[in-house]
Amino acid sequence: MILKCSKCWVLLAGWLCLSVASVEAQVTEVAQTSNSGENAPGVTNPPLDKYLGSDRCDQCHFNPTPRVVRDFAMLTEASQFIAHDKHSQAFSLLKGELGQQMGRLLGLNDVTLERQCLSCHANWQSGHEQPVRLEMGVSCESCHGPSSRWDLPHSEPKWRLVGPDAKAALGMVDVRNPVRRSEQCFSCHIGNVAEGKVITHAMYAAGHPPLPGIEIESFIEQMPAHWRTLTEKGAFEHRDAYLKLNSPQDPTGSDLPRTRGVLIGGFVALRESLELIADQARQRPEEWPELAAFDCQACHHDLRSPSWRQERIPLAAPGRPSLPEWPFALVKVGLRQISGDDPQQFAALQQAFHQHRKDLFLSIQKQPFGERVATQAAITKFLSWLQPNLVLLETSRFDQAAAERARLELTSLTDSEFPDFHSARQLVWALGVIDREIATNQQAPLSLKPIPDKESVTQRRTREEANIRQLLDWRENVAKPRQQAWVAQWGNDSTSLKLPLMLPAGVGKVNDSDIPESSIVENLPGALEAISSYDAVKFRQELLKFKESKR
Repeated sequence: MILKCSKCWVLLAGWLCLSVASVEAQVTEVAQTSNSGENAPGVTNPPLDKYLGSDRCDQCHFNPTPRVVRDFAMLTEASQFIAHDKHSQAFSLLKGELGQQMGRLLGLNDVTLERQCLSCHANWQSGHEQPVRLEMGVSCESCHGPSSRWDLPHSEPKWRLVGPDAKAALGMVDVRNPVRRSEQCFSCHIGNVAEGKVITHAMYAAGHPPLPGIEIESFIEQMPAHWRTLTEKGAFEHRDAYLKLNSPQDPTGSDLPRTRGVLIGGFVALRESLELIADQARQRPEEWPELAAFDCQACHHDLRSPSWRQERIPLAAPGRPSLPEWPFALVKVGLRQISGDDPQQFAALQQAFHQHRKDLFLSIQKQPFGERVATQAAITKFLSWLQPNLVLLETSRFDQAAAERARLELTSLTDSEFPDFHSARQLVWALGVIDREIATNQQAPLSLKPIPDKESVTQRRTREEANIRQLLDWRENVAKPRQQAWVAQWGNDSTSLKLPLMLPAGVGKVNDSDIPESSIVENLPGALEAISSYDAVKFRQELLKFKESKR
């Protein structure tokens, strides 16, 4: 729209000033409420938060204008997400040949309209209207929460002075908190009964690709990440206050965020897996057991002899299909973090963990696929032990010494430990993230420009643009080659152990006629072959070699 008269310009300028003033007032009010410890406005009887769609997000986060300061966000998040992240194609998959085949076999009229499918593939949340633009797939609000009450306030720098509880009260998901981030991702990638996000054995039989074990930081890395960690941001306005509010255990921002994410994510993965099974037992007793919640390879595995399967100590009795083992794989390294250098505390935590796990699998052995009431009771006790320890883990320090201790623990297996394929990938994914972060922290490659005492707006923009260019260059020429080298070390065809670590790609652009399902479907036979040919004895040997190389 072109405004031709001076009166129109005056009216427009006045409207803009009022809008900005209104936003600043909202942010200030929420910030003051947050810092005083009171509830955010309207929390007593909060309105139903609404999903507004990503079009509003794109207005700022698709492509920044030259006059915008980018000290906190690059403002290219939306364009990066659409161009590089396969989550943006989640809805398109339903329209492909495989999606349509599944619909026919499951007796669904149209999978592109079924909440059972759209809850994960297009963020159709329970209690909310169907998203207006389904083709956006898993978009901004799927992770960041319904934006109706925080959309405008969050655009102001003063939003950084608002505490996470007050933001959550307005519907925003604190994805910088590793627990909340993991919960949000796992709601689809593991399942959540309350949100209607549950994969079933019937879906698998109809052709849905198996949900792989998920190590949260490795998945984020491969999305790829369209944001910056605190380390990658460098200096930004209100940084000190932001850290005090959001990272009270690390007010200087010196901890290693990715190591923190790995260890906390491992705990949350187990908690969410156990809660899924318990909720199915409690809320859907007529559907118990849901076979998709059990370990696929417990039934679908080779019968070779001799085999590493015969050398290990099984968690469940032969002939009793068990639960997946991968959610348990990273808990011990979290227990080590809680214990620090105290061997007695670590031994006590390990003993309690193994006892709870034993009791759970004993409930599974009572009859094929477990006895519902006994399994639910075992999980309840397990969770009552796990949650307090998760809180201890959250509040611990993740410095260089902690990362090196975690790396050592990940490479230490007892004589009876023969991790299955999915657990092995969890260990190597986690080990790779931590090892690379240790190297990054030691070499300090990101010497981002700090904020000087006096800085003009022009200087500020110049400084931030220089920091962004340095970060992108470092990601491409340092971080990416390190990741590629790690993948080649553990998953290359020429190595004695083939452990695929890269997830299927396949990203086009929204509204492309080419449905990006081919890469997922084409990668599936190779993934199944890798599972079949996996040898835990070789994996143990490779892990020992790596451990020796770090001495």
